[in-house]
Amino acid sequence: MKIKSILLIGLVLTTSFSFGQNMIAQYKGFNGKWGYVNISGEEITKPIYTHCERFQYGLAKVDGRNFINSKGEELIVAFEAKVVNDISEGHITVKSNGKWGMVNLKGEILAPTVYKKITDFKEGKAIGFNSETVDIYDVGGKIVEIKIEKGRISGKGKLALVRPFQDGISAFAVDLDPRASEDYRFGFINSKGEIIVEPNYMVVGDFYEGMAWVKNSEGKYGFVGEEGRLLTDMRYIKVGNFKDGLAWVRKVDNRIGFVNKEGKEVVEAKYLKVGKFHKGLCWFKSEEGKCGFIDAEGKEVVEAKYSKIGKFVNGVAWVRDGDGNYGYINEQAKEIIAPKFLSAGDFDLESGLARIVYKEGKKKKRGYVTMEGEMRFFENTNIFKHFSEGLSPEKTKDKLVGFIDSSGNWAIEPKFRTATGFVNGFSKVKMFVDRKNKWGVINVKGEYVMEPKYMKIYEFYSAN
Repeated sequence: MKIKSILLIGLVLTTSFSFGQNMIAQYKGFNGKWGYVNISGEEITKPIYTHCERFQYGLAKVDGRNFINSKGEELIVAFEAKVVNDISEGHITVKSNGKWGMVNLKGEILAPTVYKKITDFKEGKAIGFNSETVDIYDVGGKIVEIKIEKGRISGKGKLALVRPFQDGISAFAVDLDPRASEDYRFGFINSKGEIIVEPNYMVVGDFYEGMAWVKNSEGKYGFVGEEGRLLTDMRYIKVGNFKDGLAWVRKVDNRIGFVNKEGKEVVEAKYLKVGKFHKGLCWFKSEEGKCGFIDAEGKEVVEAKYSKIGKFVNGVAWVRDGDGNYGYINEQAKEIIAPKFLSAGDFDLESGLARIVYKEGKKKKRGYVTMEGEMRFFENTNIFKHFSEGLSPEKTKDKLVGFIDSSGNWAIEPKFRTATGFVNGFSKVKMFVDRKNKWGVINVKGEYVMEPKYMKIYEFYSAN
């Protein structure tokens, strides 16, 4: 039974649930509706919703406007809101009668529905604005109020939008000519409501590590600091955000390099493509289309010899050489397995295996490889899936699915029609029951934690 309570009054949310009660998944019944079930098999709600989302902060959004808690109690949002957004940092923005406001998870009204728009909570703050004020809120209520004369800010135009705080600073835009189509100019305010960068730019990014990119009316990019000072020339055609003291920049000749916070080009802009720095190294693609690695000072520590480089997963990344063969490197960009495979996947941490295709003579063999380079070829690798949490689903010649371990042995005997990889210790499996395909859930021992009875079921995640 659903228990409804007015969110305006509030509902005390408890967090002393067992592990089983905290792990919750959405399921679809054979009536075509959705409900929720915990990993103990207890149905939190019957399948009564046309739409439902994952839990966060102990609540889940259902049918677009209401929320339920992990007991299945349904909350009615205060003031009969027409639009209800997702939860952000324990708060919900709502729209009623064309105006926006905000409530917390106890149902207490933090911001009344009087705003043209209100941002999501971020870094513990939210911003609401209308034609008269810009108001900044923290979890305790309004902390800053900025009066706006005739709807205009900084004397330049009507306030059109604000963005959530990032590094304590929010971007805002004014509309210079409301009769035109979004003739916006962007600037920045701090958490005290002070304008630190006047709205002079066509587009701006958010602040990262005390820096934000800005774009002028000529389509060129540069960077400003928290005090509003322009720290680089406006001479780039595209730039990225700062991370670990560096940001990539693209010049007019389409070549990419990196600048530091002083605006100095520490990595010469001469590359076609670059990746992200990871533990002091970043991959690049040269003029000749080959990939290598540079350090934070621009030194090419690995020459440009690869045609492609994958992402680092569990400390290892695959690489492809000029002949199309795949191998692996570690986080120091050292080859741990020389390129010799026709294809290669990412390593699973628990099994220590990655999928590969190897050519032996004229025959292609599908199998796995360890981080030490030992190749393993198993029988009955018909569907050839990735390992996850130490196991991989496999199908027999009879088209039954089970799970093999890192030695190629059946860890869970094949008996399912379909099975997914393990997530958080559980796998979804499909069986033919009562002349219907039904989904259930097993653990890594192959034991049913939920008998097959659902039309569809999603992965289990914590409700908190």
